[in-house]
Amino acid sequence: MAFRCTVLTPERVAFEGEVSEAVLPAHDGELGILPGHADFLGALGQGVARLKTSDGVKVMALDGGYLRVGGGDLTVLAREALSKDALSKSDVEKALAEALAEKPKDPAEAGRRDERLGWARARLRALA
Repeated sequence: MAFRCTVLTPERVAFEGEVSEAVLPAHDGELGILPGHADFLGALGQGVARLKTSDGVKVMALDGGYLRVGGGDLTVLAREALSKDALSKSDVEKALAEALAEKPKDPAEAGRRDERLGWARARLRALA
């Protein structure tokens, strides 16, 4: 049994198709969605999404956002969503090194640095 899954960013549709299982990074851990899941609205964190399709498991890095399960469908609204195939390990390692080298001068800068670190780490985990 499968259900419709759509992953959207502000710029594009990152994924659209039938899945039999979705594991998403919630703001406080991971959340699994199976067919027949109760209607739900939740916040996403930065991390790896695993979408089980008939062709295998689609791995994506997600940069926060929201998810909605309704009417048997799953909709993910993410700030950014990149498939494993679209990621370059050298580019992600460079972004991580740059974020680690930053020296925040105030709490707002520290928060933005932490966001960049989290996003780089999520992309690295998607490549693993």
